[in-house]
Amino acid sequence: PEAAFRVVGDGKFVPSEEELNEALTMLSRSRKLKTALRLIEEAKTEWKLLPPTSVKTASILIDIYGKAKMLAEAIFTFEQMQADGISPNVVTFNSLLSAAARTDNPALAFNIVETMKERGVHPDRFTYGSLIDGCSKA
Repeated sequence: PEAAFRVVGDGKFVPSEEELNEALTMLSRSRKLKTALRLIEEAKTEWKLLPPTSVKTASILIDIYGKAKMLAEAIFTFEQMQADGISPNVVTFNSLLSAAARTDNPALAFNIVETMKERGVHPDRFTYGSLIDGCSKA
């Protein structure tokens, strides 16, 4: 991933939002969070691909911020996407819920599930798994 980041970061290649999503997903799955965070910063400052224009991109960012235990950034992205007219889906809520669980914030986790229900987004098995995980750490 580091070599690929250098190629992308040399200014000769500007990815699309979908290519950014694929790169961030790969980095997240392989737990290369520092590289993912650098790529996010590059996407903001150099490529102007962020803030996100899709629920998929927003969900990926929230997931990465959660894994990096950057709850404030995850919440900011969640709020910003909605202000920009992007409605969160179950994946988005689950990513935020997981971020809350990783930072030992069970009260926020329960609030997220309640907000999901209020907005008509149906919790799934991942929702309840993250909620149980968050409560078990508290």
